[in-house]
Amino acid sequence: MAASKTLADMVLIGGHVVTVDSNFSVQQALAITGDRISSVGTDEEVRSHIGADTKVIDLAGKTVLPGIIDTHIHAAWFGSTRTSGQLDLGEITSISKIVELVADKVEGAKPGQ
Repeated sequence: MAASKTLADMVLIGGHVVTVDSNFSVQQALAITGDRISSVGTDEEVRSHIGADTKVIDLAGKTVLPGIIDTHIHAAWFGSTRTSGQLDLGEITSISKIVELVADKVEGAKPGQ
């Protein structure tokens, strides 16, 4: 007798589900049972967890970042600081370190930057 699949309380399909596996792979869908992610995979794989009472949400290509807990980070701002050349002062504990970082940045800058 084949094992039956767990029916999910909620299924998200048709999106980009960023996982936290060792490859940070991106899947299409995920199923949630209770307060846990019970399945992640292709739309077809995860649809097998849909039952009569399962709430299904079509992500329409949107991205899901499971596991993000509010640490009060502004994701868009944080990402832009990583790509715009801004200095990361998050771990700085002294003025002299700030001066050193600014001097290094100025030394590597092109005229007009």
